[in-house]
Amino acid sequence: MEGVGRVGVSAPALADSVHRVPGTRGAAEGTRGHSPTLDATPPHLVTRIVTERGAFEPFRVSEHFTAAPVPGGLSREGRPAP
Repeated sequence: MEGVGRVGVSAPALADSVHRVPGTRGAAEGTRGHSPTLDATPPHLVTRIVTERGAFEPFRVSEHFTAAPVPGGLSREGRPAP
């Protein structure tokens, strides 16, 4: 399996999903595409983690869990927030 043993593992998307939007083709037939579904960015290159509650420095990401709920968002348990 490609990627195993490196910093991260790439899980390629289905080739057709790279070229299509439901009901429409966005690239010419025969066009090649690549869209990894997992990011393997080395940790020292990550400067911010962006969430619906804002952008956090990696060492301060715990603030994501203590920030006020986002109206219409989800709770930590995945249920609608109050």
